[in-house]
Amino acid sequence: LNKVSQIRGVTGRLKTDEPDVSRSMLIAQDVQKVLPEAVDATNADELSLRYTEVIPLLVSALHDAKDRIEALEAEVAALKS
Repeated sequence: LNKVSQIRGVTGRLKTDEPDVSRSMLIAQDVQKVLPEAVDATNADELSLRYTEVIPLLVSALHDAKDRIEALEAEVAALKS
């Protein structure tokens, strides 16, 4: 969860997109700080992101969040009793 919280999701367009196109994307520089293997830095002027490398991190964060939610729900249920 800590790593995922350092990654920004934004909407925007790529240089090659039509002017009316908008897409969801991650900022490669953010991802590079927490998951450098997911970023291709071959061209230092233009980083590219391998989104498939980010998916396992996101799935793991979801599992962690689910566990925390369940623990909090159990705590609330115990307090209500």
